[in-house]
Amino acid sequence: MLMVLRHAIWSRIGLVKRGADAFCRSFPTPSFGVNITVAAGIRCGHRSFLTAGEAAIALRPFYFVVHPDLFGQHPRERAVNEESLKQLRELLDNIQIGQTFQPRRITFYVREGKKGSNSANAGFRMVTTPLLSNDMYKTVESVLQTCQLPLDFLHQIKDRRSKVRQDKPAQSQYTSRDYSNEFLRMYGPDNPNSAYFRKMKMNLSLRSWLRANVLKAQSNQQLHDAMKKYNAEICAALCEEFGLADVQWNCIWSDRFLKGCIVSFRRMCERNVHIRNNLKGHVLVFAEATGMCVEGHVILDARDVPNDWIHLLSSLSEYKEGFEKNVRIAEEKLSKLLHGLRVLPRHKGATRIVLVHEYYNRVMMLEEMLRQYKTEIGVKELLSEEMGDLDMVLEGLSGSLSVSTTGSFVVPMGVSPERLLTFLRDKTGVARQTKATHQRLREKEESLIAKCQREFQLASLVKDISVSSEQMVVCCEALLREPREINRPLPGGHIQVSQYYDVNYEGELCIPWNWASLGK
Repeated sequence: MLMVLRHAIWSRIGLVKRGADAFCRSFPTPSFGVNITVAAGIRCGHRSFLTAGEAAIALRPFYFVVHPDLFGQHPRERAVNEESLKQLRELLDNIQIGQTFQPRRITFYVREGKKGSNSANAGFRMVTTPLLSNDMYKTVESVLQTCQLPLDFLHQIKDRRSKVRQDKPAQSQYTSRDYSNEFLRMYGPDNPNSAYFRKMKMNLSLRSWLRANVLKAQSNQQLHDAMKKYNAEICAALCEEFGLADVQWNCIWSDRFLKGCIVSFRRMCERNVHIRNNLKGHVLVFAEATGMCVEGHVILDARDVPNDWIHLLSSLSEYKEGFEKNVRIAEEKLSKLLHGLRVLPRHKGATRIVLVHEYYNRVMMLEEMLRQYKTEIGVKELLSEEMGDLDMVLEGLSGSLSVSTTGSFVVPMGVSPERLLTFLRDKTGVARQTKATHQRLREKEESLIAKCQREFQLASLVKDISVSSEQMVVCCEALLREPREINRPLPGGHIQVSQYYDVNYEGELCIPWNWASLGK
């Protein structure tokens, strides 16, 4: 009798779920701004109080405290937030179209500061948001609660929707679907207290995660290798056709979009023949900006229409000659004022694109301020100590003076000359010590990476920009100390050390650097 009853219950639930799936597929919805309350509510086994458009409004205070631009002087925290925001957006999109997802935790760095204070000098704290629900309302509520942000807007929407439902004509108190929804709510995978979640949390070790995801990674890798081969062929054809030195992709989007950019670029060149000669010998990079970078590469924004590229490409030779020469002169002048301190456009090893005209303006602005200050105080030298073995990175307007983990001075624009010089004098010893420590750590890191690659037969073992050399060393030492966690060699496999577990579209197995402590 019990077995018959159980079969009847699950059959009923299956009918409701299949009906919900069919309903969701019958009405495909775009990415944002569409009321998805009914579809998402049926799919998840309960009613959602929030549409995608309302979710975007509710998350505005959250974006204001985690936006990557607020972390210009902290590249690691900036990279963490960029990746976490990308994950959150994908998750909300999946909820909107009714897809399920594996529970996860996403880390953010939240800006903090007193009201009315300068945000550039404000601090930040790290928060970890658990995302366990397939419901839009619960997901947004969890994010806001974790960051200690107000929930007034969410509660207003919930109260308004509840009132509308109460005003509807009375219906039977219970229906068969109510029983099904209640059963799913209590025992389905959406409930964080269900056995599904308890089992997942207990068994979340590196070994079990790899066992469950290696095949998926291999499948993704095969698909990406085919796409990579195809992209290499069309890029080679484009280089031969227009005399380009190389074609590169430097964008947060998947390189699956590269084909569309190349088609648009070729069509634009066919309509504007005069551009062809300007392109010869250049490296063409599709990214998220348009201009020329400090390396002299031609940068085209993959999000723009081709007409926005024409102005740059039409005057490319003049643009390059003017800026390349002036940038080197400006760097030399600024370095001379600071007693040999080298000037860099970005942190060593970073792949962030820096446009040459933006960098030139930063160098010129700082050089002019220091020159005027030197004249005002009437000194022969601004710094007495030789600084030729050190370097500094010029950031945007936001940020604060600091010494990076690599030993470089991080200098935001807008800082006063007096404050900058005082900081350089006080922190010279710290910068030299940090640089030496980083160099030793870097050598150890490279040695451990090579050893792990040989031990586990990996094609690549890399780290995300959000992971420091010290964290990478901890991860590699744990892998070599506990090789059973890998379980078996992964010939040709790709592992990226990051802050979380994931399998990306390229087939890389992303593992957290502190996996050893998480599995305990």
